[in-house]
Amino acid sequence: MHIYIEKVLNFLFPLFCASCGKSGMLLCSACTAWLSPAENAPEGIIALFDYRDRVVRRGIWEMKYRGKHAWAEVFGKIASERLLEELADLSLLEGFRDPLIVPVPLAKKRLRERGYNQSALIARALSVGTVSERAVVRTRETENQMEIKDRARRLKNVEGAFSADPRLVRGRNIIVLDDVATTGATLRAARDACVAAGARSVLMVSIAH
Repeated sequence: MHIYIEKVLNFLFPLFCASCGKSGMLLCSACTAWLSPAENAPEGIIALFDYRDRVVRRGIWEMKYRGKHAWAEVFGKIASERLLEELADLSLLEGFRDPLIVPVPLAKKRLRERGYNQSALIARALSVGTVSERAVVRTRETENQMEIKDRARRLKNVEGAFSADPRLVRGRNIIVLDDVATTGATLRAARDACVAAGARSVLMVSIAH
């Protein structure tokens, strides 16, 4: 239903580049090249863009809170290009092939309120592996990480909050994907769940930091 409504809205209100205003797309290729890359990302996490970038922040906000799913396609395409480079090296050096893409699951309350998981939308737009939204689940409700400023509290908030299905992740190469990583606590908690369930290797990726 959300996708149908969005298509109708896009027809009635054509898309324009969020940066330069060019018609026909949310973000043109020229403006994509000017997005600010992530700096000082948490250790072990591949983060693509700086969340302080005006266009990146707008895209994530509209995707999460305005239901503008087309941003997931934009971010998914960009992430695919970057990951193809990373995976080419990992495949040669570490045998990281045929990855299972696992979007970080939302808390049930937020999923009910929003109606969709933005990380899952981005994961489906990737072209580097297969997606599973059942491989990792939340085992308990947590506070919104974006509302917690203290790093120690962030770590405690998501500690043990996820569980992975060994039938899906054991022996697999996993890409855990989230839209935004601040301290990286959520991604690491999801990674730890995959490792505990027997994953062969886990790569942590976020669109922004």
